Amino acid sequence: MIKILTPAEMNRCDQATIQNGLPAIVLMERAAHSVVHAVLDEMAGVPHRTLVLCGIGNNAGDGLCMARELTDLSSECTVLMTMGLERLSENAKRQFSLLTKKKCTLTTDLQSLENTLPSYDLIVDAIFGTGLDRPIPKSVDAFLEKVNCSNAFKCAVDVPTGINAATGSLLANHPFNADLTVTFAFPKTGMFFYPARKLVGKLKCSYIGISNETPEAIGWQEKYWMNALTAKKILPPSDPDAHKSSMGRVAVIGGSAHYKGAPMLTLMGALKSGAGMVQGILPVYDHPVYFTIPPEIIVNQINTSHDYHGMNSLDEIFENTQDSDAIVIGPGMGRAYTTTVFVRDFMMGTEKPLVIDADGLYALSSPQALELLAKRGGQTILTPHMGEFSRLTGKTIEQIKANRFEILKDFAQDNGCTVVLKDSTTLISTTEGELIVNTTGNEGLACGGSGDVLAGIIGAYLARGLEAHRAAQLAVYIHGLTADLYKEQHNSSTFTPSILCDMLDKALLTLIR
Repeated sequence: MIKILTPAEMNRCDQATIQNGLPAIVLMERAAHSVVHAVLDEMAGVPHRTLVLCGIGNNAGDGLCMARELTDLSSECTVLMTMGLERLSENAKRQFSLLTKKKCTLTTDLQSLENTLPSYDLIVDAIFGTGLDRPIPKSVDAFLEKVNCSNAFKCAVDVPTGINAATGSLLANHPFNADLTVTFAFPKTGMFFYPARKLVGKLKCSYIGISNETPEAIGWQEKYWMNALTAKKILPPSDPDAHKSSMGRVAVIGGSAHYKGAPMLTLMGALKSGAGMVQGILPVYDHPVYFTIPPEIIVNQINTSHDYHGMNSLDEIFENTQDSDAIVIGPGMGRAYTTTVFVRDFMMGTEKPLVIDADGLYALSSPQALELLAKRGGQTILTPHMGEFSRLTGKTIEQIKANRFEILKDFAQDNGCTVVLKDSTTLISTTEGELIVNTTGNEGLACGGSGDVLAGIIGAYLARGLEAHRAAQLAVYIHGLTADLYKEQHNSSTFTPSILCDMLDKALLTLIR
Protein backbone atom coordinates (compact mmCIF):
# COMPACT_ATOMS: atom_id res chain seq x y z
CA MET A 1 0.00 0.00 0.00
CA ILE A 2 1.04 3.60 -0.55
CA LYS A 3 1.51 5.90 2.42
CA ILE A 4 -0.77 8.95 2.62
CA LEU A 5 0.17 12.13 4.50
CA THR A 6 -1.61 15.25 5.65
CA PRO A 7 -0.07 18.55 4.40
CA ALA A 8 1.27 19.16 7.92
CA GLU A 9 2.96 15.75 7.99
CA MET A 10 4.39 16.36 4.51
CA ASN A 11 5.83 19.69 5.64
CA ARG A 12 7.56 17.95 8.55
CA CYS A 13 8.99 15.38 6.11
CA ASP A 14 10.31 18.21 3.93
CA GLN A 15 11.98 19.88 6.90
CA ALA A 16 13.46 16.62 8.19
CA THR A 17 14.94 15.89 4.76
CA ILE A 18 16.43 19.39 4.53
CA GLN A 19 17.88 19.12 8.05
CA ASN A 20 19.48 15.82 7.06
CA GLY A 21 21.48 17.63 4.39
CA LEU A 22 19.44 17.76 1.18
CA PRO A 23 18.97 21.46 0.30
CA ALA A 24 15.47 22.77 -0.38
CA ILE A 25 16.53 24.04 -3.81
CA VAL A 26 17.57 20.49 -4.77
CA LEU A 27 14.16 19.17 -3.70
CA MET A 28 12.58 21.90 -5.84
CA GLU A 29 14.66 21.03 -8.88
CA ARG A 30 13.83 17.34 -8.52
CA ALA A 31 10.14 18.10 -8.05
CA ALA A 32 9.95 20.24 -11.17
CA HIS A 33 11.92 17.70 -13.19
CA SER A 34 9.54 14.92 -12.13
CA VAL A 35 6.51 16.90 -13.27
CA VAL A 36 8.09 17.67 -16.63
CA HIS A 37 8.77 13.97 -17.18
CA ALA A 38 5.21 13.07 -16.21
CA VAL A 39 3.80 15.64 -18.63
CA LEU A 40 5.99 14.42 -21.48
CA ASP A 41 4.79 10.87 -20.84
CA GLU A 42 1.12 11.85 -20.75
CA MET A 43 1.33 14.11 -23.81
CA ALA A 44 3.64 11.75 -25.72
CA GLY A 45 6.01 14.59 -26.52
CA VAL A 46 6.94 18.21 -25.86
CA PRO A 47 4.01 20.67 -25.92
CA HIS A 48 4.32 23.37 -28.58
CA ARG A 49 3.02 26.20 -26.36
CA THR A 50 2.95 26.13 -22.55
CA LEU A 51 1.41 28.47 -20.02
CA VAL A 52 2.70 28.18 -16.45
CA LEU A 53 0.61 29.82 -13.72
CA CYS A 54 2.67 30.73 -10.66
CA GLY A 55 1.90 32.11 -7.22
CA ILE A 56 4.50 33.43 -4.77
CA GLY A 57 5.56 30.44 -2.65
CA ASN A 58 7.65 27.35 -3.24
CA ASN A 59 4.94 25.90 -5.47
CA ALA A 60 5.67 28.87 -7.75
CA GLY A 61 9.36 27.95 -7.59
CA ASP A 62 8.47 24.49 -8.89
CA GLY A 63 6.55 26.09 -11.75
CA LEU A 64 9.34 28.49 -12.66
CA CYS A 65 11.81 25.63 -12.73
CA MET A 66 9.43 23.66 -14.96
CA ALA A 67 9.20 26.59 -17.35
CA ARG A 68 12.98 26.69 -17.59
CA GLU A 69 13.18 22.98 -18.40
CA LEU A 70 10.33 23.10 -20.93
CA THR A 71 11.97 26.08 -22.60
CA ASP A 72 15.18 24.06 -22.87
CA LEU A 73 13.09 21.38 -24.60
CA SER A 74 11.90 24.00 -27.14
CA SER A 75 8.41 24.53 -25.80
CA GLU A 76 7.29 28.15 -26.27
CA CYS A 77 6.67 29.10 -22.64
CA THR A 78 4.74 31.92 -21.02
CA VAL A 79 4.80 32.35 -17.25
CA LEU A 80 2.03 34.28 -15.53
CA MET A 81 2.93 35.52 -12.04
CA THR A 82 -0.64 35.67 -10.78
CA MET A 83 0.15 37.62 -7.61
CA GLY A 84 3.04 39.75 -8.75
CA LEU A 85 6.74 39.57 -7.89
CA GLU A 86 7.03 41.45 -4.62
CA ARG A 87 6.47 38.59 -2.17
CA LEU A 88 8.23 35.65 -3.80
CA SER A 89 9.80 33.08 -1.47
CA GLU A 90 13.59 32.96 -1.51
CA ASN A 91 13.77 29.79 -3.59
CA ALA A 92 11.12 31.09 -5.97
CA LYS A 93 13.26 34.24 -6.43
CA ARG A 94 16.25 32.06 -7.33
CA GLN A 95 14.19 30.16 -9.88
CA PHE A 96 12.79 33.41 -11.31
CA SER A 97 16.32 34.77 -11.69
CA LEU A 98 17.43 31.64 -13.56
CA LEU A 99 14.40 31.81 -15.83
CA THR A 100 15.07 35.40 -16.88
CA LYS A 101 18.16 34.11 -18.68
CA LYS A 102 15.97 31.94 -20.91
CA LYS A 103 13.80 32.76 -23.90
CA CYS A 104 10.56 32.75 -21.96
CA THR A 105 7.74 35.31 -21.71
CA LEU A 106 7.11 36.57 -18.17
CA THR A 107 4.04 38.61 -17.25
CA THR A 108 1.88 39.65 -14.29
CA ASP A 109 -1.11 40.73 -16.37
CA LEU A 110 -3.94 38.21 -16.07
CA GLN A 111 -6.29 40.01 -18.43
CA SER A 112 -3.77 40.14 -21.24
CA LEU A 113 -3.74 36.34 -21.42
CA GLU A 114 -7.47 35.66 -21.33
CA ASN A 115 -7.90 35.81 -25.09
CA THR A 116 -4.81 33.69 -25.79
CA LEU A 117 -5.77 30.73 -23.60
CA PRO A 118 -7.04 28.65 -26.55
CA SER A 119 -3.59 28.74 -28.15
CA TYR A 120 -1.84 26.74 -25.41
CA ASP A 121 -1.28 22.97 -25.55
CA LEU A 122 -0.33 22.73 -21.89
CA ILE A 123 -1.36 24.78 -18.86
CA VAL A 124 0.52 24.18 -15.61
CA ASP A 125 -0.93 25.15 -12.24
CA ALA A 126 1.80 26.14 -9.77
CA ILE A 127 -0.15 28.83 -7.93
CA PHE A 128 -0.84 27.36 -4.50
CA GLY A 129 0.56 24.23 -2.88
CA THR A 130 -0.62 21.88 -0.16
CA GLY A 131 -0.50 24.52 2.56
CA LEU A 132 -3.49 26.47 1.24
CA ASP A 133 -6.15 26.82 3.97
CA ARG A 134 -8.00 29.99 2.95
CA PRO A 135 -10.01 31.17 -0.07
CA ILE A 136 -7.85 32.10 -3.06
CA PRO A 137 -7.78 35.72 -4.36
CA LYS A 138 -10.86 36.66 -6.37
CA SER A 139 -8.79 37.72 -9.38
CA VAL A 140 -7.11 34.30 -9.52
CA ASP A 141 -10.44 32.54 -9.02
CA ALA A 142 -11.99 34.45 -11.93
CA PHE A 143 -9.02 33.67 -14.17
CA LEU A 144 -9.17 29.96 -13.34
CA GLU A 145 -12.78 29.89 -14.51
CA LYS A 146 -11.53 30.79 -18.00
CA VAL A 147 -8.54 28.42 -17.73
CA ASN A 148 -10.86 25.52 -16.99
CA CYS A 149 -12.72 26.18 -20.25
CA SER A 150 -9.52 25.69 -22.26
CA ASN A 151 -8.96 22.49 -24.23
CA ALA A 152 -5.29 22.46 -23.22
CA PHE A 153 -3.87 19.55 -21.22
CA LYS A 154 -3.91 20.75 -17.60
CA CYS A 155 -1.34 19.67 -15.06
CA ALA A 156 -1.34 20.57 -11.35
CA VAL A 157 1.95 20.77 -9.48
CA ASP A 158 1.61 18.87 -6.17
CA VAL A 159 -2.08 19.80 -5.74
CA PRO A 160 -4.69 21.68 -7.82
CA THR A 161 -5.11 25.29 -6.74
CA GLY A 162 -8.33 25.86 -4.82
CA ILE A 163 -8.64 22.60 -2.90
CA ASN A 164 -7.91 21.94 0.73
CA ALA A 165 -5.25 19.24 0.55
CA ALA A 166 -6.07 18.09 4.09
CA THR A 167 -9.85 17.60 3.86
CA GLY A 168 -10.80 17.67 0.17
CA SER A 169 -13.06 20.70 0.59
CA LEU A 170 -12.94 23.62 -1.86
CA LEU A 171 -11.34 27.00 -1.28
CA ALA A 172 -12.38 28.50 -4.61
CA ASN A 173 -15.47 28.87 -6.76
CA HIS A 174 -13.42 27.75 -9.73
CA PRO A 175 -10.56 25.51 -8.56
CA PHE A 176 -8.09 24.29 -11.16
CA ASN A 177 -9.55 21.25 -12.92
CA ALA A 178 -6.52 19.08 -13.66
CA ASP A 179 -6.12 16.26 -16.15
CA LEU A 180 -3.00 15.24 -14.26
CA THR A 181 -1.74 15.99 -10.76
CA VAL A 182 1.87 15.13 -9.92
CA THR A 183 2.22 15.15 -6.17
CA PHE A 184 5.57 14.91 -4.42
CA ALA A 185 6.78 11.95 -2.34
CA PHE A 186 3.37 10.90 -0.98
CA PRO A 187 -0.27 11.63 -1.88
CA LYS A 188 -2.09 14.02 0.43
CA THR A 189 -5.24 13.13 2.35
CA GLY A 190 -7.60 15.64 0.73
CA MET A 191 -6.92 14.37 -2.79
CA PHE A 192 -8.99 11.23 -2.16
CA PHE A 193 -12.25 12.83 -1.08
CA TYR A 194 -14.92 14.71 -2.99
CA PRO A 195 -15.31 17.38 -4.17
CA ALA A 196 -11.51 17.68 -4.51
CA ARG A 197 -11.08 14.17 -5.91
CA LYS A 198 -12.85 15.00 -9.18
CA LEU A 199 -10.43 17.91 -9.76
CA VAL A 200 -7.21 15.93 -9.31
CA GLY A 201 -7.52 13.96 -12.55
CA LYS A 202 -4.93 11.23 -12.93
CA LEU A 203 -2.76 11.15 -9.82
CA LYS A 204 0.95 10.39 -9.96
CA CYS A 205 3.40 10.38 -7.05
CA SER A 206 6.99 11.30 -7.82
CA TYR A 207 10.17 10.59 -5.90
CA ILE A 208 12.09 13.79 -5.16
CA GLY A 209 14.60 12.57 -2.57
CA ILE A 210 12.42 12.07 0.51
CA SER A 211 12.90 8.61 2.00
CA ASN A 212 9.93 6.26 2.38
CA GLU A 213 10.91 5.89 6.05
CA THR A 214 10.70 9.62 6.79
CA PRO A 215 6.98 9.58 7.75
CA GLU A 216 7.68 7.21 10.65
CA ALA A 217 10.54 9.45 11.78
CA ILE A 218 8.27 12.51 12.06
CA GLY A 219 5.46 10.77 13.96
CA TRP A 220 3.10 10.12 11.05
CA GLN A 221 -0.35 8.68 11.77
CA GLU A 222 -0.53 5.51 9.64
CA LYS A 223 -2.68 6.07 6.55
CA TYR A 224 -2.48 4.01 3.37
CA TRP A 225 -3.92 3.96 -0.15
CA MET A 226 -5.21 0.49 -0.99
CA ASN A 227 -4.02 -0.82 -4.35
CA ALA A 228 -4.20 -3.89 -6.59
CA LEU A 229 -0.81 -5.19 -5.50
CA THR A 230 -1.90 -5.32 -1.86
CA ALA A 231 -5.27 -6.86 -2.75
CA LYS A 232 -3.52 -9.60 -4.72
CA LYS A 233 -1.23 -10.35 -1.76
CA ILE A 234 -4.15 -10.58 0.67
CA LEU A 235 -6.38 -12.70 -1.57
CA PRO A 236 -6.42 -16.30 -0.27
CA PRO A 237 -4.74 -18.58 -2.82
CA SER A 238 -6.63 -21.34 -4.57
CA ASP A 239 -6.15 -24.73 -2.93
CA PRO A 240 -6.61 -27.79 -5.17
CA ASP A 241 -7.21 -29.86 -2.02
CA ALA A 242 -9.98 -27.59 -0.72
CA HIS A 243 -13.38 -28.80 0.48
CA LYS A 244 -16.51 -26.96 1.50
CA SER A 245 -15.55 -26.74 5.16
CA SER A 246 -12.05 -25.46 4.45
CA MET A 247 -13.54 -22.65 2.32
CA GLY A 248 -15.47 -21.37 5.31
CA ARG A 249 -19.06 -21.37 6.53
CA VAL A 250 -20.94 -18.06 6.56
CA ALA A 251 -24.22 -17.48 8.37
CA VAL A 252 -26.32 -14.39 7.59
CA ILE A 253 -28.87 -13.33 10.21
CA GLY A 254 -31.35 -10.89 8.77
CA GLY A 255 -34.59 -10.28 6.97
CA SER A 256 -37.99 -8.93 8.01
CA ALA A 257 -41.41 -8.62 6.42
CA HIS A 258 -40.50 -5.47 4.49
CA TYR A 259 -36.90 -6.38 3.60
CA LYS A 260 -36.82 -9.99 2.49
CA GLY A 261 -34.27 -9.45 -0.30
CA ALA A 262 -31.44 -7.83 1.70
CA PRO A 263 -30.13 -11.00 3.39
CA MET A 264 -30.34 -12.88 0.09
CA LEU A 265 -27.99 -10.33 -1.51
CA THR A 266 -25.61 -10.76 1.43
CA LEU A 267 -25.73 -14.53 1.03
CA MET A 268 -25.05 -14.27 -2.71
CA GLY A 269 -22.12 -11.92 -2.04
CA ALA A 270 -20.62 -14.50 0.30
CA LEU A 271 -21.29 -17.40 -2.06
CA LYS A 272 -19.77 -15.63 -5.06
CA SER A 273 -16.70 -14.69 -3.01
CA GLY A 274 -15.73 -18.32 -2.41
CA ALA A 275 -17.41 -19.27 0.86
CA GLY A 276 -17.83 -23.05 1.05
CA MET A 277 -21.26 -22.94 2.68
CA VAL A 278 -23.71 -20.07 3.15
CA GLN A 279 -26.67 -20.24 5.47
CA GLY A 280 -29.51 -17.76 5.81
CA ILE A 281 -31.03 -17.41 9.30
CA LEU A 282 -34.38 -15.87 8.38
CA PRO A 283 -37.78 -15.26 9.98
CA VAL A 284 -40.90 -17.14 9.01
CA TYR A 285 -42.77 -14.73 6.75
CA ASP A 286 -46.53 -14.34 6.91
CA HIS A 287 -46.57 -13.32 3.24
CA PRO A 288 -44.92 -15.09 0.31
CA VAL A 289 -41.43 -14.33 -1.02
CA TYR A 290 -41.52 -13.21 -4.66
CA PHE A 291 -38.06 -14.31 -5.76
CA THR A 292 -36.27 -17.59 -6.29
CA ILE A 293 -33.75 -18.65 -3.67
CA PRO A 294 -30.67 -20.21 -5.29
CA PRO A 295 -30.35 -23.88 -4.34
CA GLU A 296 -26.76 -23.38 -3.11
CA ILE A 297 -28.06 -21.29 -0.21
CA ILE A 298 -29.11 -23.11 2.96
CA VAL A 299 -32.22 -21.47 4.41
CA ASN A 300 -33.09 -21.90 8.07
CA GLN A 301 -36.33 -20.17 8.96
CA ILE A 302 -36.65 -19.65 12.70
CA ASN A 303 -40.07 -20.75 13.90
CA THR A 304 -40.09 -18.28 16.78
CA SER A 305 -39.34 -15.36 14.45
CA HIS A 306 -42.53 -14.18 12.75
CA ASP A 307 -41.70 -11.50 10.14
CA TYR A 308 -38.69 -10.36 12.20
CA HIS A 309 -36.14 -11.69 14.65
CA GLY A 310 -36.58 -11.01 18.35
CA MET A 311 -35.45 -12.02 21.79
CA ASN A 312 -37.53 -15.19 21.83
CA SER A 313 -35.40 -16.52 18.93
CA LEU A 314 -32.00 -16.03 20.57
CA ASP A 315 -31.35 -19.61 21.73
CA GLU A 316 -32.49 -21.16 18.46
CA ILE A 317 -30.29 -18.83 16.42
CA PHE A 318 -27.28 -19.56 18.64
CA GLU A 319 -27.85 -23.25 17.95
CA ASN A 320 -28.14 -22.70 14.19
CA THR A 321 -24.89 -20.73 13.98
CA GLN A 322 -22.65 -22.85 16.19
CA ASP A 323 -20.83 -24.38 13.20
CA SER A 324 -20.34 -21.05 11.37
CA ASP A 325 -16.86 -19.63 10.82
CA ALA A 326 -18.16 -16.07 10.39
CA ILE A 327 -21.52 -14.39 10.88
CA VAL A 328 -23.13 -11.36 9.25
CA ILE A 329 -25.96 -9.79 11.21
CA GLY A 330 -28.26 -6.94 10.24
CA PRO A 331 -29.27 -6.94 6.55
CA GLY A 332 -32.99 -6.19 6.30
CA MET A 333 -33.64 -6.97 10.00
CA GLY A 334 -35.80 -3.95 10.73
CA ARG A 335 -35.76 -1.81 13.84
CA ALA A 336 -38.33 -3.34 16.17
CA TYR A 337 -37.35 -2.94 19.82
CA THR A 338 -37.10 -6.68 20.38
CA THR A 339 -34.84 -6.92 17.29
CA THR A 340 -32.39 -4.35 18.62
CA VAL A 341 -32.22 -6.15 21.97
CA PHE A 342 -31.66 -9.44 20.14
CA VAL A 343 -28.74 -7.97 18.14
CA ARG A 344 -26.99 -6.77 21.29
CA ASP A 345 -27.48 -10.05 23.15
CA PHE A 346 -26.39 -12.13 20.17
CA MET A 347 -23.31 -9.95 19.70
CA MET A 348 -22.27 -10.51 23.30
CA GLY A 349 -23.17 -14.21 23.30
CA THR A 350 -20.75 -15.29 20.57
CA GLU A 351 -17.05 -14.82 20.01
CA LYS A 352 -17.18 -15.85 16.37
CA PRO A 353 -16.00 -13.25 13.81
CA LEU A 354 -18.96 -10.93 13.29
CA VAL A 355 -19.92 -8.39 10.62
CA ILE A 356 -22.56 -5.94 11.84
CA ASP A 357 -24.33 -4.17 8.99
CA ALA A 358 -27.44 -2.10 8.24
CA ASP A 359 -30.15 -2.47 10.92
CA GLY A 360 -27.66 -4.29 13.10
CA LEU A 361 -25.84 -0.97 13.39
CA TYR A 362 -29.05 0.74 14.46
CA ALA A 363 -29.07 -1.56 17.48
CA LEU A 364 -25.69 -0.12 18.52
CA SER A 365 -26.76 3.52 18.37
CA SER A 366 -26.64 4.23 22.08
CA PRO A 367 -23.81 4.72 24.60
CA GLN A 368 -24.91 1.58 26.47
CA ALA A 369 -24.75 -0.55 23.30
CA LEU A 370 -21.29 0.80 22.42
CA GLU A 371 -20.08 -0.04 25.93
CA LEU A 372 -21.11 -3.62 25.25
CA LEU A 373 -19.38 -3.58 21.85
CA ALA A 374 -16.10 -2.45 23.44
CA LYS A 375 -16.24 -5.46 25.78
CA ARG A 376 -17.01 -8.02 23.09
CA GLY A 377 -14.67 -10.96 22.56
CA GLY A 378 -13.90 -11.97 18.99
CA GLN A 379 -13.28 -9.96 15.84
CA THR A 380 -15.94 -7.39 14.94
CA ILE A 381 -16.39 -5.41 11.73
CA LEU A 382 -18.90 -2.55 11.46
CA THR A 383 -19.93 -1.35 7.99
CA PRO A 384 -21.73 2.00 8.37
CA HIS A 385 -22.40 4.54 5.65
CA MET A 386 -22.08 8.21 6.59
CA GLY A 387 -25.61 8.49 7.98
CA GLU A 388 -25.22 5.38 10.13
CA PHE A 389 -21.81 6.50 11.36
CA SER A 390 -23.29 9.87 12.26
CA ARG A 391 -25.86 8.07 14.42
CA LEU A 392 -23.17 5.90 16.03
CA THR A 393 -20.90 8.84 16.90
CA GLY A 394 -23.46 11.56 17.59
CA LYS A 395 -21.62 13.83 15.15
CA THR A 396 -23.01 15.46 12.02
CA ILE A 397 -21.93 14.26 8.61
CA GLU A 398 -20.28 17.66 8.06
CA GLN A 399 -18.24 17.24 11.25
CA ILE A 400 -17.20 13.74 10.21
CA LYS A 401 -16.10 14.83 6.72
CA ALA A 402 -14.05 17.70 8.15
CA ASN A 403 -12.07 15.34 10.42
CA ARG A 404 -12.87 11.85 9.23
CA PHE A 405 -9.48 10.28 9.87
CA GLU A 406 -9.32 11.18 13.55
CA ILE A 407 -13.00 10.51 14.26
CA LEU A 408 -12.94 7.09 12.60
CA LYS A 409 -9.63 6.08 14.20
CA ASP A 410 -10.81 7.08 17.67
CA PHE A 411 -14.13 5.25 17.28
CA ALA A 412 -12.47 2.03 16.09
CA GLN A 413 -9.89 2.07 18.88
CA ASP A 414 -12.36 3.02 21.60
CA ASN A 415 -14.78 0.26 20.62
CA GLY A 416 -12.28 -2.46 19.67
CA CYS A 417 -13.58 -3.04 16.16
CA THR A 418 -12.64 -2.66 12.51
CA VAL A 419 -14.84 -0.02 10.88
CA VAL A 420 -15.62 0.29 7.17
CA LEU A 421 -16.91 3.83 6.63
CA LYS A 422 -18.71 3.51 3.29
CA ASP A 423 -18.73 6.57 1.04
CA SER A 424 -17.70 7.57 -2.48
CA THR A 425 -14.21 7.05 -1.07
CA THR A 426 -14.37 4.35 1.57
CA LEU A 427 -12.19 4.63 4.65
CA ILE A 428 -11.28 1.68 6.88
CA SER A 429 -9.86 1.83 10.38
CA THR A 430 -8.32 -1.12 12.18
CA THR A 431 -8.58 -1.66 15.92
CA GLU A 432 -5.00 -0.33 16.13
CA GLY A 433 -5.90 2.91 14.39
CA GLU A 434 -4.29 2.14 11.04
CA LEU A 435 -6.32 3.86 8.29
CA ILE A 436 -6.82 2.55 4.76
CA VAL A 437 -8.28 4.59 1.88
CA ASN A 438 -10.04 2.76 -0.95
CA THR A 439 -10.74 4.49 -4.27
CA THR A 440 -12.20 1.65 -6.35
CA GLY A 441 -15.90 1.93 -7.13
CA ASN A 442 -18.17 4.51 -8.70
CA GLU A 443 -21.69 5.93 -8.70
CA GLY A 444 -23.07 2.59 -9.90
CA LEU A 445 -22.84 1.39 -6.29
CA ALA A 446 -25.33 4.07 -5.21
CA CYS A 447 -28.13 1.53 -5.32
CA GLY A 448 -29.98 -0.12 -2.45
CA GLY A 449 -28.49 -3.55 -1.78
CA SER A 450 -24.89 -2.81 -2.77
CA GLY A 451 -23.89 -2.58 0.88
CA ASP A 452 -25.64 -5.88 1.62
CA VAL A 453 -23.44 -7.56 -0.99
CA LEU A 454 -20.32 -5.99 0.54
CA ALA A 455 -21.21 -7.38 3.96
CA GLY A 456 -21.40 -10.85 2.39
CA ILE A 457 -18.04 -10.49 0.69
CA ILE A 458 -16.44 -9.44 3.98
CA GLY A 459 -18.11 -12.39 5.71
CA ALA A 460 -16.71 -14.80 3.12
CA TYR A 461 -13.13 -13.63 3.63
CA LEU A 462 -13.53 -13.70 7.41
CA ALA A 463 -14.79 -17.28 7.15
CA ARG A 464 -11.83 -18.17 4.98
CA GLY A 465 -9.48 -17.13 7.76
CA LEU A 466 -8.43 -13.56 7.02
CA GLU A 467 -8.03 -11.15 9.92
CA ALA A 468 -10.81 -8.62 10.22
CA HIS A 469 -8.99 -5.64 8.75
CA ARG A 470 -7.59 -7.73 5.87
CA ALA A 471 -11.02 -9.18 5.07
CA ALA A 472 -12.49 -5.68 5.11
CA GLN A 473 -9.92 -4.01 2.87
CA LEU A 474 -9.88 -6.86 0.35
CA ALA A 475 -13.68 -7.00 0.17
CA VAL A 476 -14.02 -3.23 -0.25
CA TYR A 477 -11.40 -3.21 -3.01
CA ILE A 478 -13.02 -6.08 -4.97
CA HIS A 479 -16.53 -4.65 -4.44
CA GLY A 480 -15.45 -1.36 -6.01
CA LEU A 481 -13.35 -2.98 -8.72
CA THR A 482 -16.40 -4.92 -9.90
CA ALA A 483 -18.31 -1.67 -10.36
CA ASP A 484 -15.37 -0.14 -12.24
CA LEU A 485 -15.15 -3.11 -14.62
CA TYR A 486 -18.87 -2.87 -15.32
CA LYS A 487 -18.59 0.86 -16.10
CA GLU A 488 -15.94 0.17 -18.74
CA GLN A 489 -18.59 -1.45 -20.96
CA HIS A 490 -21.95 -0.23 -19.62
CA ASN A 491 -23.72 2.82 -18.30
CA SER A 492 -23.08 2.87 -14.55
CA SER A 493 -26.73 3.74 -13.80
CA THR A 494 -27.76 0.23 -14.95
CA PHE A 495 -25.55 -1.48 -12.37
CA THR A 496 -27.49 -3.45 -9.75
CA PRO A 497 -26.51 -5.54 -6.71
CA SER A 498 -27.51 -8.71 -8.57
CA ILE A 499 -25.17 -7.80 -11.43
CA LEU A 500 -22.51 -7.03 -8.83
CA CYS A 501 -22.78 -10.58 -7.48
CA ASP A 502 -22.64 -12.06 -10.97
CA MET A 503 -19.53 -10.05 -11.89
CA LEU A 504 -17.43 -10.75 -8.80
CA ASP A 505 -15.64 -13.55 -10.65
CA LYS A 506 -14.52 -11.07 -13.32
CA ALA A 507 -13.03 -8.80 -10.67
CA LEU A 508 -11.23 -11.73 -9.05
CA LEU A 509 -9.81 -12.85 -12.40
CA THR A 510 -8.66 -9.30 -13.15
CA LEU A 511 -6.92 -9.16 -9.78
CA ILE A 512 -5.23 -12.55 -10.16
CA ARG A 513 -3.96 -11.80 -13.66
